[in-house]
Amino acid sequence: MIPPNTMDAIKNLYESNIDVEFIAMQVDLDIPTVISVLKELGIYREK
Repeated sequence: MIPPNTMDAIKNLYESNIDVEFIAMQVDLDIPTVISVLKELGIYREK
């Protein structure tokens, strides 16, 4: 379970065009978890 404030941080960083790798480091989660959160929020766009 990821806290809502962490999900907000992931969303805000991603919408600021920060790479997923750097977002993962900032919120101390692994990259697949960050990607799954972004997909859950419906904002992940694959490169």
